[in-house]
Amino acid sequence: MGKRWIVFFILIIAMVIYGCGTPEQKKEMDSLPRVEYKLSPSKMIIDETLIEGANEIVFAVTPEERAKYVPKTIWRQAEKNVDEEENTFTFVAASERLNEKDIVRFLSGDSKILRMGKNDWFLLALNVPYWLSELGICAKGNLTAMVTDRSMVKHYEEMEFSVPQVKAFDAPLLCKYLLVKASDETGVELRYLHTKGKTVFASQIARTMGENPVVLDEKDPKNPLNVWRFPLRRNYYNLAEKLLEGSGTLSNHQKMMVFMDYIADFYVGLSTNEVGIEEYIGACGEYSDLLSALAWTQKMPARIVTMGNYPTYKGHTVCEVFYDNAWHLYDPTYGAYYTVSSAEEAEHPYVLGFEELTQGGGNTPDAVCVVTVPQRLERRDSYGFLGPHIYEAANPKGVIGPNHPLIYPLVLEISSDERSSLTAQDFSTKYQGIEYIGAAGINNMHEWTLKGLKEGERYDFVVTAESYNGDRPGKFIAKAMSKNASILFGTEHHFDNGEPASMQWRITFIPSSDTADVLLTHDYRGPDFCFVRFSGFELRRVD
Repeated sequence: MGKRWIVFFILIIAMVIYGCGTPEQKKEMDSLPRVEYKLSPSKMIIDETLIEGANEIVFAVTPEERAKYVPKTIWRQAEKNVDEEENTFTFVAASERLNEKDIVRFLSGDSKILRMGKNDWFLLALNVPYWLSELGICAKGNLTAMVTDRSMVKHYEEMEFSVPQVKAFDAPLLCKYLLVKASDETGVELRYLHTKGKTVFASQIARTMGENPVVLDEKDPKNPLNVWRFPLRRNYYNLAEKLLEGSGTLSNHQKMMVFMDYIADFYVGLSTNEVGIEEYIGACGEYSDLLSALAWTQKMPARIVTMGNYPTYKGHTVCEVFYDNAWHLYDPTYGAYYTVSSAEEAEHPYVLGFEELTQGGGNTPDAVCVVTVPQRLERRDSYGFLGPHIYEAANPKGVIGPNHPLIYPLVLEISSDERSSLTAQDFSTKYQGIEYIGAAGINNMHEWTLKGLKEGERYDFVVTAESYNGDRPGKFIAKAMSKNASILFGTEHHFDNGEPASMQWRITFIPSSDTADVLLTHDYRGPDFCFVRFSGFELRRVD
């Protein structure tokens, strides 16, 4: 489901771009020894037995195997045919003991030395993503340099520097964020930091564009990104055109394969951009957003499909595109699709759609799952997102948008002291959809299963909100209903930002058994965004 509902709070201390080092420091760096650095090998797990279902699976691992499914294009070679350049940085964050001004002065070359204590670190963003060819560090002491994402949770590559040297990579290394950390044993005197490489393809195109006008605005229903209120700009059209350049006449399916091949380079991690195109980092949601945008540039209507709570407490997002009078599902995370066509029809297969997959179409002996980005299968549970069962068992599942309601199942069990609560600190992937109800990117409703009750007793289910948000002024009308409990109070509630007391919704009910199912619903169907954001839930017995 990507990063969309998990917020990482990282303070951006400065947004000024700096070079690094004086001419004297650069001359010193040029004199450092250069050593070949072999990147960490892929950790992908290829095991078709991990796919749950009766279908066949094809892993396109080698270039020869990928060539059967991905049309030959020239964009990768075009990406390489630019000059290398030294990179500049944006300072993002640092450990508490490091002084912001000292780091900025060092990055700008105004200071020759940056002193770092044990375990001190700082995070830099390259001004655009680059394919690095070399990384050099001149320092006294032991350092670790990590290619990471903005959250600093994902470490795509870690390199130790015990002596001043330049590491020349055996293959280009994609980098947007660079974390530099001192040893946990000694401090460090950092004298110079150097990166060299080539800009990524999207950034190369952006440099030639100048202005980037809006083609479809953020509320245009034809814009597949309107569910997130992002405009579709000219850069998506230019990128799609360049990705397809030199490929001859391609079918719509082949165009989708080219686009997924482009997204295959992206890292998995936290992106600050909903589509990930500016960072080459994202997750299934960002990949599907980008694939949808690229599909639309080729006059293929596109929509985004989400699947929640499968595997346990997890979920996935994919993309559907419309061509040949039918919807067809593509999974850009794994470069995958399901088909019932033979291998001889690989260039023009019939690709199953979401509805066909939910009805078991991917779980038959005739179905073939083609995977062209197997490198993202780094964990055994990744196969849960890839296999056909997610389309049948996920709950909720469906097309997202303010006009497509999805009901999220949530559970709260009363404790021995006859009350239980959930606060915002408890909200996690275990409680998917809990943050709000209403029409937004996803139209959320809740179906609460309240357990541990006593038949005939009276209970309060108290819902606390932070605010009513969206495009319509006034009040948000929420409703509560149940098939196995009598709701005495709170069947309808009006949230109003102008009335603080309205931010608490009390639903009083009497269950007919030890369990009550309570549906929190609303009548909003877009296109306006209207939703209430929650901060807590409490279930308690009333004396």
